[in-house]
Order: sequence, then C-alpha cells, then structure tokens
Amino acid sequence: MSTFSYFAYGSNLLSSRLVGRCASATFSSIAVVRRHRLEFTKPSIDGSGKATIISDETAQGSVFGAVFQISNAELETLDAFEGKDYERRPCQVTCVRTGREIGALTYYARQRRSELLPYDWYLALVVAGLNEHEIDREYVSAIRSLDHKIDAEHGRIQRRAALEAFKLAGVDDYKALLR
Repeated sequence: MSTFSYFAYGSNLLSSRLVGRCASATFSSIAVVRRHRLEFTKPSIDGSGKATIISDETAQGSVFGAVFQISNAELETLDAFEGKDYERRPCQVTCVRTGREIGALTYYARQRRSELLPYDWYLALVVAGLNEHEIDREYVSAIRSLDHKIDAEHGRIQRRAALEAFKLAGVDDYKALLR
C-alpha cells in the first residue's frame, strides 16, 4: 500500500477521530513544524474558529503535532473532510524523537478571522489528541488555557461526531480536558 505522511495539529490529532475519517491512518511520530504558530481563526460554518497553522518566519515558536501514514487512496477523503476552506500544502516537520526532518502534507486555512473562538468540544479534541500522543506538557497547558466558547446547540452534527470520537478514545468528560 502506497502512503503519504500527514501532519495533524488540530482535531485530527485524536487518533479515533482521524481513523474514523481515514481508516488506514497509522501513527508514525510526534513532530513539530518550526516558525509557525497555532491559531483557531479559520471560519467555520457554525460560527466558531477551527485550527490552522500560520507560517511566521520571525517566530521562535513551533507547532506540535503528529505524523500519520495514510493510504494514497484516502487523500481525497481527507481533503473532503477538511473542506474547501483549507488548502492542502507540503510542509517540513521535525520528528521530536529522532530530530530527522521529513516532508508531510498538512492543511492551512484559506481565510482567517482573528475574533473567532473555538467551541469547547473542538478545543478539547485538540487537547485530547495532544494528551494521547504525550506531547510537551507546557504546550498542552498553553492550548488548554486558550479562550473558547460553549456550544449551546447540543444536537449539532459536528459536536455529536466529536462526542463519538471522545467515547472511542475513552474520554468520559471532555470538559475536564479544559480544566
């Protein structure tokens, strides 16, 4: 099976969510993309902000994430889940354990709005994925402390899908991830 390397930094960090979208996805390594920052400024149709990474050559920071191997046959499926408001691009990531640089595909928001906030369940998906892969505690704390908003629409399809991903990952109380 021919595969591609995918760098997940947002809600797809949680393996149960990504495998629910692309069944062939297998974790490869924890990685960072340097001179980038993570924001929740990608406009969503539900009025919230979704994760995106921003290239910032002057920044000293890095965005942590995970590299997954996914079958080439599922690339269009991943594109469809990410949607037309994300642009798939190649990026260079550094594997945390080996220090080796590898090429991977990831997604950048085509548009950003700085006033947006993520829903609580969406931010918790990111934190759950960071915890699953035992990513740097200070980084996790910084993400956990970001402003977010409560989703009052409990029947929202995306929220229900997130709750299912939490259940599959063994997360009983997603709100506890944000405390």
